[in-house]
Amino acid sequence: MTDFRDEQDRGAKASAVMNNPLVKEAFGQIREAYVDDWSHTDPSDTAKREQLFYLMKALEAFEGHFESAIRTGKMASQQVNEFN
Repeated sequence: MTDFRDEQDRGAKASAVMNNPLVKEAFGQIREAYVDDWSHTDPSDTAKREQLFYLMKALEAFEGHFESAIRTGKMASQQVNEFN
């Protein structure tokens, strides 16, 4: 049961981070900046576009880590409720 509680707590913390207005704003502004930079690259600047692609993938992976913790926390909550 402790593992479920730990996962619930972890999910709640991840949710609090991802729902924080400042964090939402930061992710949005970073994503927007990457897309804007990409859209203004010279057609011959493949290296710059690839760099921006990898930056977007890193941003998505970072968000994905939190989203995974949130989903796991929700599943843990469901399992605790079923157990009770």
